[in-house]
Amino acid sequence: MELRQPRRGRRPGNSNTREEILAAAKRLFAKEGYSGTTLRKIAANAKVDVGLVSHFFKSKDDLFFECIHIPIDVFDALGAAFEGPIHDLGERVVRAYLQFWENRETAEPMISLARSSFTHEESANILGDYSRSRLSSRFTVRIKGQSLLDAEIKREVAFSTLFSVALARYVFRFGHLAELNTDKVVAVMAPIIQQTLVANLPQKDNIKSRRGRKSIEIAAHKS
Repeated sequence: MELRQPRRGRRPGNSNTREEILAAAKRLFAKEGYSGTTLRKIAANAKVDVGLVSHFFKSKDDLFFECIHIPIDVFDALGAAFEGPIHDLGERVVRAYLQFWENRETAEPMISLARSSFTHEESANILGDYSRSRLSSRFTVRIKGQSLLDAEIKREVAFSTLFSVALARYVFRFGHLAELNTDKVVAVMAPIIQQTLVANLPQKDNIKSRRGRKSIEIAAHKS
């Protein structure tokens, strides 16, 4: 009786194979960017045959675009940060923004896009779209005594500042900034963002007084 030789090579697919390939791809795109990631690397990381990757995903682009999808509702926390007293607006905004980069569901797609944008034009376009329409728009606030144009300028400066910090901390891993705990980064950045968003406004309109003076009205501008 002839004995069958054991099968060699990568393991065959199972019901979880697609999710395992997707998880491996997210890790690699976040670590190496679009150009540095290949289907063979993804297959090796997921411990499957490369043919299975092509079976579940038509192309590298299709797989990449699925990896960078971010559910729209996760952006709600940024809008919510603008609700509440004005005196700690900067702290709330910084903390919500950092949590966006530290939440695995949103961090991996954003880091993948950031790393890929230097060599992959479509990634740069998508990152720009995320930044403008989903993130930056949450920084447009309407504050009493301030024009919409002034609010938008302050929004752009605040967002650019936080985005630069996020790139240095989470993508390029610069020095001490990458090692500090979140509370320390919030403590450093909150006064900067606070000043950026509410600078040149009358102090009596910025902070609710003990006599019950009506607090400043803040509302997130939704695009």
